Amino acid sequence: LQPLLELNPRDVSDVIDDFGAPTIYQLVTTKDAVPADFDAKKAEYIQRYRDTKAAQALEERRKALADPEKVAWVDQGLKLAYDAYLATTRHRAGKTKDDFQALLDDVSAELAVTKSDSLIVARYVLFQEVKQTSTTEAQAEMKEDEAEFLAEVLEILDNPNLRVTLANLYIEIERPDEASSSLSVAVANMGSFEAEQVAFVQRVEARTAELEKAGKFTKDQADAVRQAVKQWRDAKAEEERLQAEIAKEDAAARKAAEEEERALRAEEERLRKEEEAKAKAAPAQPAPAQPNAPSTP
Repeated sequence: LQPLLELNPRDVSDVIDDFGAPTIYQLVTTKDAVPADFDAKKAEYIQRYRDTKAAQALEERRKALADPEKVAWVDQGLKLAYDAYLATTRHRAGKTKDDFQALLDDVSAELAVTKSDSLIVARYVLFQEVKQTSTTEAQAEMKEDEAEFLAEVLEILDNPNLRVTLANLYIEIERPDEASSSLSVAVANMGSFEAEQVAFVQRVEARTAELEKAGKFTKDQADAVRQAVKQWRDAKAEEERLQAEIAKEDAAARKAAEEEERALRAEEERLRKEEEAKAKAAPAQPAPAQPNAPSTP
């Protein structure tokens, strides 16, 4: 709030970051006076002043730490990955193709020296930004690099949909063996058998038939994908069989537990009735004799 000290009455301040909130102040009037209760609450006012100064100092420190220009980067690769993240997210507005290309060149140069998972991902993301702002003719010439960059990403972060994307790229650049392999791995890496995975495998199967019919796949290449699909379906059937067995065993265990509980209750009821019968059959005990009261002379 230091800028407020320079205001004159009726002046309006610039926008001030008041503890994280943009604020505009207007000075109405000034007067040299202390609160009426200053003497009685002097210690409280002093503490409040100290708290305010401490909060201001903490906010200035936070801003300094948050300024990326003041961060001392030890690893150039991590700095480039962070710059790529900012350029494609929070600082994306106003960025041009040349901006993305320059950052992509820096990332690629760093990758030539040091392999880094974060840089491999950053390179692919930046490449996509450059591609989207390129002409159709330029995009066609970029497919080889796109396939190479995406293949490296998939070595780090497996994603079945991206593997299909890679397969389609391989088809476009006439590398059908690698397209067949990419589709096969996409199916083989399906980790579950939910409806979403079933639908995905069906799409891969349909895409394979489509490519074979169009002459993009040979029979052997299509069969390789179909074999992966068969193995996945066999695994799915085995999983369903095991789950059915588990469900059957659980049901049998529940039935046995219920029967045992019914038997215990029947036994408890039998014992209760037996005790009641014994109690009824037992001879009644005579009441104790009462002593006679003394006679009055």
